Amino acid sequence: MTKVGHIAILSIGCMHRRMMKVPPMKQLNIHEAKVKLSSLVDQAARGKSIIIAKSGTPLARLGPISEPARKIKFGFMKGEIMIADDFDAPLPEAILRAFESD
Repeated sequence: MTKVGHIAILSIGCMHRRMMKVPPMKQLNIHEAKVKLSSLVDQAARGKSIIIAKSGTPLARLGPISEPARKIKFGFMKGEIMIADDFDAPLPEAILRAFESD
């Protein structure tokens, strides 16, 4: 098992000192990944990413599945929004003409 080191991304000009560091990822060859698959899946479920390589060449990344940003909670605005009784009534002629003109 080897580790891929931090990756630095440098900008041009006065920003050249700013660096974005990416945490190191484990890199395993295919055979070792097969032997340790269950453990690697557990690590991925905990948020770690693992690189799988063949003859030292990275081929795939095993990592966590992204969770949805948030779940929708229906009814949380109940009583906050009022909809007019005639909200679906036909529009006045002047407004219809404005939409239909080219």
